[in-house]
Amino acid sequence: MPPTPKDQLALDFAAAMTKYSSTAVSPVAVSDAWAAAIELYASSLGGGTATDLATTGLSVNVSKAAPPAKGDALVCTNIAPLEAQWAASPSPGPHSKTHQDGGGDEVAVAAGAANAIPKATKAGVLDASWGGGASSLATLDASAKVAQLPVVATETPTAAAIPMTAVKMTTLDSQWLPDAGASKGALVLGTDLGGTAAAPNVLGLKGEPLPATVAGMVLGRDATNKNWVMTAPSGGAATALATTGADVDVSGSAPPAIHKILVATDVTHSTWQYLLFLYTLGATASIAPGAHLDLDITGWFNSGMISHLGIQAASASTQTMIELYYKDSYAAGQLAYRAGLFDCYTSNFQDMVPFYYEDSDHSGEIHLRIYNYGSVASTYSLQVDGVGLI
Repeated sequence: MPPTPKDQLALDFAAAMTKYSSTAVSPVAVSDAWAAAIELYASSLGGGTATDLATTGLSVNVSKAAPPAKGDALVCTNIAPLEAQWAASPSPGPHSKTHQDGGGDEVAVAAGAANAIPKATKAGVLDASWGGGASSLATLDASAKVAQLPVVATETPTAAAIPMTAVKMTTLDSQWLPDAGASKGALVLGTDLGGTAAAPNVLGLKGEPLPATVAGMVLGRDATNKNWVMTAPSGGAATALATTGADVDVSGSAPPAIHKILVATDVTHSTWQYLLFLYTLGATASIAPGAHLDLDITGWFNSGMISHLGIQAASASTQTMIELYYKDSYAAGQLAYRAGLFDCYTSNFQDMVPFYYEDSDHSGEIHLRIYNYGSVASTYSLQVDGVGLI
């Protein structure tokens, strides 16, 4: 037979309780299903007011409950008889320990899992299943923030990304660092450079491989193939010396002796000579009677000792005087030597007492002045010997 309205109400009430509560309703339980059940029960009475709420056991009397405020819930206030009152929803008490390690409602897990919160081991590090064996979380700066978004790490260079090695690799992709150039970068070993970054080796020059080294040999280029080869040293004694002008030939000089130096004999030739030179000067000069002649003769030393001076007149000039000067200005203060008056026509005049002489402007000259105080013109022959420095 069909259920009575009262039986139907009980069935509807039970259905509401099942929908809004995940556990069996007991006489002392309070949940959101109560409010739904009251609403369903009130509507089933066509706008009437319920004074009792059915349960799987005894009914709960709510007629003594004061009007509720927003957010209030029915709270069982008495067991015998069963009564309920509207009251503010109770706040849960302190329960953080239930979410911590060993609690009844832990929120973190030790082993890596999808969408899970990681929990450190007793040693204070994450388990390797979380993606690495780091001893601690790396700080991004001096703050307490940590790198906790590994999804931004990538194997290939990407702007603002954290570099990451590829699977089973221990080094980053070379694209993360540019090749070495004018600025710093990664040094790529290849072509002319091999070995390792810690101990690079030069394998070639300009793209051509280098041959194995051989003692006593030098590196050179093969004239035909232009590749690098080891060859015997070539060359020999130089026959000339380069200058900013013409080369100076040294091949015609005799072998030097100790203390000799290479001295240019002209603009393109040189010989090995002693630092002290033996000089012999021979010259002739024609001088009118009552006159004098100045001789600036080159090829002489700059400083040294004159050991011999001789002069001979070819004509009957019996009054002659000779002077030597340090400089071609022939000033009185530059006078170095004077001899006269003497007759050098009848016999050759000889002076073999050594004396010091120096060309003050170091032009390698000797400066002589010869006076003919005789009555006739004469040609004079002159000889000077000495040793000195160039």
